[in-house]
Amino acid sequence: MSHDARSSASGCPRWLKETGKLTAAVAAGFGIAFMVNGSGSSQAPARHVAAAPAKEAPKASVASATAKPLPAHLTAASTLAEAFELARTNPDELRRRIAAAKDAKERLPLIRGLFAYLADHLSPQDAIAEALKFTDADQATALKELAAVWLGADPASFIKAGRGEASIVQQAGLALIYSPDARPGAAEAWVQAFKNHSARLELMSALATKLTASDPKRAVALADGLTAWERARFFDRVLVNWAGTDPAAARGWMTDPANATDVTDRKFPWTSASYQHADWAAAALAAEKDPATRLDIIRGLAANMANKGTREAIAWADSLTNPAERDAAHDRIYEVTPRGIGAVLSSTDGYPLVTNVLPESASARAGLLAGDRFLEVTGPDGKTVSLYQQPLEAAVKNLQGEAGETISLRILRDTPGGGTAEQTIRLTRDQLIFPSDFAQRLPK
Repeated sequence: MSHDARSSASGCPRWLKETGKLTAAVAAGFGIAFMVNGSGSSQAPARHVAAAPAKEAPKASVASATAKPLPAHLTAASTLAEAFELARTNPDELRRRIAAAKDAKERLPLIRGLFAYLADHLSPQDAIAEALKFTDADQATALKELAAVWLGADPASFIKAGRGEASIVQQAGLALIYSPDARPGAAEAWVQAFKNHSARLELMSALATKLTASDPKRAVALADGLTAWERARFFDRVLVNWAGTDPAAARGWMTDPANATDVTDRKFPWTSASYQHADWAAAALAAEKDPATRLDIIRGLAANMANKGTREAIAWADSLTNPAERDAAHDRIYEVTPRGIGAVLSSTDGYPLVTNVLPESASARAGLLAGDRFLEVTGPDGKTVSLYQQPLEAAVKNLQGEAGETISLRILRDTPGGGTAEQTIRLTRDQLIFPSDFAQRLPK
């Protein structure tokens, strides 16, 4: 998005005129960055302290900026509008008023107006440095205002309440990294400014993940200065994500002798790459000789195949001639395939309702039928749990379990004469065997 698109012709940030929302891509970005290996967010060691204030940016860079008129929609009675206009005409006076303000409530609109202006008239590095001259809640206000202008969004759309003021650095930084509309250079400046902040691992990992496709050397360099603990997690996230996105490029870069010093302590994430790119992994397996690497590739391929069709995955595992590789494939298929009774459920009138039965499953062998409603389940420990009026997710959890466990189900079944009868059915949980076309068989 261009500078003109983010700000109005008068120079006032667009979000001050109307509340905006971050694009779906931004919202999605927070979940996508480390999805491949299922990693959750982790914080860097607590000993890292907030970044010290950067050197003061020359005031002349603000005062000499191109003059812009007061935004038309902001009235002269608006403190925020006055602050924005004063930042344009006399920033030193605005800073004096901020310093003289008696409480945080009085300072809030003054700080917002100042940084709404500075965001468009200083470089991201200098604007952040100005914000870091403030402390506590005032600093948080300044940082949110900068991020809001650079994202073209209201702060409420990327700062979630209840996570504490300290997490503003992380939340705003991730939004700047993942947004396709963020001001160019803002994300990099943000990460650099907070390279000693407790959120640095999260921010650096996210930025490096974004950079791998275009500048892997620069992406890897972000790990410089991290502790050993942070560095290991940084590479786990970045390399797994890169391998899952473009395994050939990631593998080629890691095996290039010119890059050896950057990745001497890292192992290529074969399992994640193989899971995401089965065709590429199958070719790599055919050429690979190292036994340990072959096992990693096989585990990734087994998980990929099991998610498409359990029977086909088992047949592939059986075709492997090496006993250790065959066992590794079967173990992985078992790990990723659900175990339970093999019934597809929905909820109706408070009852878990059978809508489909998986062929050759425990439910099929026990005679469960589509239309049966579950009343209660007695587990292998003898404990009976009512399934009526339970959330469907909770009911399913009570029905799942390890293969070989026997349970009893009390059900309601419609009778041919139009009535309803209770029945008790015993069945033994099993690994579920999904045919490759099972999803297409389910009712829409």
